[in-house]
Amino acid sequence: MKTMTKISVAVVIVVGAVVAAIAAGVFTTKPASNGLDDFLTYIPVDSPLVMAGQTDEANMAASDAMLRNMNPNDLQPIFDLLEESEEGTGPRLIKWLLDDYVQTAVSGGYEAVSERYGISFAQPYGFYVNGAAPVIRFSLTSPEPMKAVLAEAAAETGVSAREGTLGSATLYAWGLNEDKPELELGLVLDETSLTLSVLTGSDTPESQMLRFARQPAPQPLAGSERLKELRAEYAEADQFMGFIDIHGIAQALLLPEQNSTGRELRQWFPELEGKIGADLSDACRNDYVALAGHMPRITMGAEEYSVSSELIQQTLGFLWKIENKPVLTSLQKLQGFIPGYATKVDDKLGAYALGVNVSELVPVLTELWTQFTEATFACEQLQQMQQQAQSYNPAMLAMGTAMFDSVRGAGVAVYNLEPSDKTPMGLDGSVLISVSAENPATLASMLTSYLPQFAGMKIPADGTPVEIPDPLGLGGNYLAIKGKHLVAYRGEAAKAAADKLAEEALEINGTTALALNLREPMKLFELVEPMAAQSANSGCAEMYAGMLALTQTPLSLVYSEQLNDQGWAGNLAMEMDVIEPLEASTVAGTYELTMLDNTDCQWYPLGTETLNADGSGSFASETDTGECETYQSEFTWTLNGRQLSESTSVEREREACDGEWSETTDEAEDFECGIMAPEADGFYCTSQSDGMIELYRYQKQ
Repeated sequence: MKTMTKISVAVVIVVGAVVAAIAAGVFTTKPASNGLDDFLTYIPVDSPLVMAGQTDEANMAASDAMLRNMNPNDLQPIFDLLEESEEGTGPRLIKWLLDDYVQTAVSGGYEAVSERYGISFAQPYGFYVNGAAPVIRFSLTSPEPMKAVLAEAAAETGVSAREGTLGSATLYAWGLNEDKPELELGLVLDETSLTLSVLTGSDTPESQMLRFARQPAPQPLAGSERLKELRAEYAEADQFMGFIDIHGIAQALLLPEQNSTGRELRQWFPELEGKIGADLSDACRNDYVALAGHMPRITMGAEEYSVSSELIQQTLGFLWKIENKPVLTSLQKLQGFIPGYATKVDDKLGAYALGVNVSELVPVLTELWTQFTEATFACEQLQQMQQQAQSYNPAMLAMGTAMFDSVRGAGVAVYNLEPSDKTPMGLDGSVLISVSAENPATLASMLTSYLPQFAGMKIPADGTPVEIPDPLGLGGNYLAIKGKHLVAYRGEAAKAAADKLAEEALEINGTTALALNLREPMKLFELVEPMAAQSANSGCAEMYAGMLALTQTPLSLVYSEQLNDQGWAGNLAMEMDVIEPLEASTVAGTYELTMLDNTDCQWYPLGTETLNADGSGSFASETDTGECETYQSEFTWTLNGRQLSESTSVEREREACDGEWSETTDEAEDFECGIMAPEADGFYCTSQSDGMIELYRYQKQ
């Protein structure tokens, strides 16, 4: 046996992230049709959490581009946390593995990752809970590459694992907590898979064999009714499927003897008995678990998927199952109208809509109130809640909602934004606001009766727009009744959408919708930047870097929710552009370099930097008047993913134009930054100094 060293419990999550990241492409590709059912035989059907699927290596081009576009510096905050950790030598190993993975990914993409770690991208993957133990498992072409990586990590970090066998597979184990030496992180390698989970001193040989997929689960997910339901609910479930068993989790916490997760959790951590639900009677535990059974689980899965070298399109479905039919029937009555503009994204920057049938608000609350107050509970706490609820009759809310009884929904959409020196925020654009109602004329009448700025206005019912008084004197803001919709709009794009809204019948079609378009994020950043500069005080470099992060992956999404005959359902449709890996030849050029001041949010010139195609480079700064150069440096540069690294060989400086150059090589400082938002005319670059973010702008000459 080799020496066992300790890894902190706090970094177990990071370990999982490393292993999951190694299989990053696994989560973004279309499924093949082999091996998944065999894989699912090792996942217990009563697991409280499952996420699994299968991939097709033929569609890895998109994942390859994303891996190559990573910036290794993005992991620096995690590295800093690991370096600050006092939990033994474990963080050193985690840092090594993280850095090794990122360097492999950015230099060679998914093929390099596959070769380095033995990952088989065309096979199943899964994250699930077995008993009380989280498990990460994915497929390998061979265990030998991963064994070599672990041996290399041990040699370079001095952190060795306890090695052994589990069945016919190789076991690696690291200690997790010095106060619980029996608790270990375990990694098992066989000929076709890697399984990561935990080991405890109370494990039986059978429990370890089941947890590390050495033998099938007695009651597996494969072949179960739950799997049949997932495949029936989601068209592309084999690409990605999952569920969260809320009822099972409630049982594990409050009635641990009723399922394997609860029994194992209390076996490992007996102190939980006095911490979770300690003040609850047996009757309350039973009643709360029964209530969780009314909304027992959340399921999810892929509905549609397509990928090319330029675009990824994916639709995911979600469903929170509601087994209490009276409650579900009541909630369905609250659904309202979602306008069409809130479910389309290509013609706008963003939109949001809320569908609610206000006329049903009080009746539904009354029904739910009645169902709760008349329910039979043995739990004294729930009985007290019933008594308190009886003193609040929802029918009293009717007076407050009567004026808006005909409302069925509302929404807002932003179609475009443009710089403007006529508005306080420095922006102008096309915006639409709508309120949908059975009687929009009544709403219009209320608007002109109760708001002074609209006093005396007459809004025709035939759709003719009326200009709204504008205190800024800009003009171009209108109110109109379009069919069943009261609208306010500005700009031609919003006007066209308002006219089209007149054709939409007032159907009950959902509860909410969100559309967000970040396909041209740099345009949005350039619009928002002047406004941010006016409002920001300190810390603007971090704020700008966060805004620029949105430009890293141009995407658009539409999310919608509705109540169907099974429960609360959601649908997320996404489109994401595949950005080609950044090449050194693209970055090469001569740039004017400026730096963002972190206090006044203004850009200040630093000098001229040249990045030559042969990997050499130079930088020069001038006097404030531009009379001459007073600082020069020479360096070599490399591009690793999106990390720009400069190794300075010579620095020269002088105090005045007629002064002598002073040259140094011993104290020359190297420089690294992460490229963001690369465009034909330049890019931004972020770095860290003394824990503070610095932001540079490279503008090509």
